[in-house]
Amino acid sequence: MAHVAGLLASAVVSAVGNKLGSAIGDEVMMLCSFKDDLKDMKDTLEYMEAALKDAERRSVTEELVRLWLNRLKHAAYDISYMLDEFQANSEPASRKMIGKLDCFAIALKITMAYKMKKMRGQLRKIKDDHESFKFTHDNSSLISVHQFPDRRETTSDVIESLIIGRDKDRMNVLSLLATSSNKEDTTILPICGLGGIGKTTLAQLVFNDGQFKDYNHRVWVYVSQVFDLKKIGNSIISQVEKGSQNLDTRQLINQHLKHLLQDKKTLIVLDDLWETDNFQLDQLKLMLNVSSKMRVLVTTRSIDIARKICTVEAYMLDPLDNDMCWRIIKQNSGFESRADKEKVEPVGQMIARKCGGLPLAAQALGFLLSGMDLTDWEAMCNTDIWDEPFSDSTVLPSLKLSYNTLTPYLRLCFAYCGIFRKGHSISKDDLIQQWIALGFIEPSNNFSAIQLGEKYVRQFLGMSFLQHTQLPEIFAKTILTMHDLVHDLARSVIAEELVVFDAEIGSDARRKEYCHYVSLTNCNISDYIKARKMSTIFPPKLRAIHFTDCEFHGGAFSFPKCLRVLDLSGCPITEFPSALGQLKQLEVLIAPRLQDR
Repeated sequence: MAHVAGLLASAVVSAVGNKLGSAIGDEVMMLCSFKDDLKDMKDTLEYMEAALKDAERRSVTEELVRLWLNRLKHAAYDISYMLDEFQANSEPASRKMIGKLDCFAIALKITMAYKMKKMRGQLRKIKDDHESFKFTHDNSSLISVHQFPDRRETTSDVIESLIIGRDKDRMNVLSLLATSSNKEDTTILPICGLGGIGKTTLAQLVFNDGQFKDYNHRVWVYVSQVFDLKKIGNSIISQVEKGSQNLDTRQLINQHLKHLLQDKKTLIVLDDLWETDNFQLDQLKLMLNVSSKMRVLVTTRSIDIARKICTVEAYMLDPLDNDMCWRIIKQNSGFESRADKEKVEPVGQMIARKCGGLPLAAQALGFLLSGMDLTDWEAMCNTDIWDEPFSDSTVLPSLKLSYNTLTPYLRLCFAYCGIFRKGHSISKDDLIQQWIALGFIEPSNNFSAIQLGEKYVRQFLGMSFLQHTQLPEIFAKTILTMHDLVHDLARSVIAEELVVFDAEIGSDARRKEYCHYVSLTNCNISDYIKARKMSTIFPPKLRAIHFTDCEFHGGAFSFPKCLRVLDLSGCPITEFPSALGQLKQLEVLIAPRLQDR
């Protein structure tokens, strides 16, 4: 993942350069005579920033370049933290007695001067090493620019006219369902393939096909990674029998399903099945074995799951051909309205060949190419990032390319989304506030930070880097989620800065020197000893912590002093940690489950 993580360097350097520019005009900095030091660091960063496009391109294949990029990125982070610390410590102490303030100010100035001298020396060394790589300076730019229910929930709705390349697959699946030889048992046909290849879309096309119009019942169930037999059974019952109440036991559920569906022509789609346990899958098959007139379509990424659940051999969904990917790119890029179609088309066809046959990749690239001129299309086509082959466990080259063409601040915002769990429902408003607190919104004289955050979200939605999720109307918030492959991309970009620890699966919680973000799940830190022990894994420069499904004792937990975002939405809390009062830089605190005592 290092070759992907290196792509965050230019974003960090650019943002810190802007931060230095703002600090140069700061009144306190000027009074402390730091203007020349700040300008020297800013000039050095800008000089190296001009070569970062070539450095990132070469980092895909050159280990030494990757290491150099990491050193530069870490130095930029250190400058940012130094500025934040100085600002936090130089604020409202002015209300203290004048004599004490003078002593405090002198000590602060001495400390800051020492840190700046150290940072300037570190930057000079990095700059000297930069010269040895002989980077080219390329000025061209491709573009300018709480937990909730029903995670990633899908529905049976689809706009068929917008779907490209799956007519043959639909007819094949319809044929398999129609010719099944099961005379006594339910027919179960899995659709299997790579994430993002279009399994759900194919299931939607089949579900809405006229072949099933005369069926007594059609049912769509989104299964998800959280496998719950009762939930699946009750969902089927509620769609067949309107107004029915949830049944409490599986015995009642199975009996009621047989009562409702025996001798009824029924189509059921179970979308996004992840469960691997043989017993659970056998119980699911048993629950669905109601009638030979029932047809069940299952979508899953895993061929092993497909083989366990099927009664008919799984249908393996192949990637689209290059022509189909090109049609999707044209559909999403506004190709037909271009005046230079004849020149752009051969370049676009070359780009389409690099989509790996994945509709999601073609859709994201199509949006990205919208509004670009021929030169930018050619630049997209020639980038080295495409070269790595993809698999189900790696990040798609096409999505890496889409990330690579984001502006620096958009890169930071997108990468930060990797702190959330896969499939997590993300509050748009909370996300924007966290971006703002972490300095990920580009300063503007014309738009507020919130307005720019909304703009960033819209761009991510258009690229399929974020997606809307389905929620009941009682939730007034806009809720977002990420496609699994896109989430993989965000995680790989932010890998060196993120610690993810889930106590139930024993994930790695080793301390990382340059960790800036932590996601904790299923941690019981309600007693003092465990809470203090967990606190020790956090490095001193941590910026954001997310707690999910954790038992939390407020008085025992301590936090790094430079923390800016604390998300406790996944924890029931009876009291706030006493250490919160010491967090001078904390800007976002999310605690919707705070309990009255």
